[in-house]
Order: sequence, then structure tokens, then C-alpha cells
Amino acid sequence: MAYEVEILSGELRLTVHDQAAWVEVADLLDRNLVPADIPLAKVLQFEEGGKNASAGGDE
Repeated sequence: MAYEVEILSGELRLTVHDQAAWVEVADLLDRNLVPADIPLAKVLQFEEGGKNASAGGDE
């Protein structure tokens, strides 16, 4: 499950993860993603017209 959010104020507080990073959509697949996040990253890239924009699972 994924959510699109807008941060209105305050700072990001991690409760489960060790790190957080703001990255460009085109760079998502260059990150060390868990396997479950890869299809979502591909969809986002497809919607943004980014690199590796195939929403298929051929990688």
C-alpha cells in the first residue's frame, strides 16, 4: 500500500526505518529497494516518463 502525501509542516520522524531520503522519481531504481517496492517504483517512473519506465517485471 502506498500513499501520496504533502508535508505541510514539521520534520519527518522515522519510527520503523533507519534512513529516509528525497530522491527524483527517475532515480528510484538506483536505490536499494526491497523487492516489494520495485513494481511501485516502475509505475511511478512510467507515470513521470522517467528512465527505466517499463512497468513490467523484466528486470
